Amino acid sequence: MQVWAHHGFGFWIFRDASGNEVGHAGLFPSRHDEDWIEIGYVLKPSYWKLGYATELAMAILRLGFENLRFPQIVAVAHADNVASRRVMEKCGLAFDREFLYADKWPSVLYVAERDAWLASR
Repeated sequence: MQVWAHHGFGFWIFRDASGNEVGHAGLFPSRHDEDWIEIGYVLKPSYWKLGYATELAMAILRLGFENLRFPQIVAVAHADNVASRRVMEKCGLAFDREFLYADKWPSVLYVAERDAWLASR
């Protein structure tokens, strides 16, 4: 709620057609770099591998680029999280680099630039 109050954007809870909670996804100021706006998504395991993560991430990216007009959106995942990396790639984010999250965990950074992302849709 603090992110919403301070920035005017944040996370949404998503439900399926039956009203069951699928997970949450949204945008937030990144903890890695103060200039980054980061996309995040978390789904309940029963909804994995059903296309929900891609659908949620695409909707959030569209909102971030079209409505909020962010020039760039980034995504971060644990380096061995193949499923999340695949979602990022399917949604038009490009691998940028590997880094250590909190100086401990091997992670990857993916980036989408507004103009290029919108032109590819």
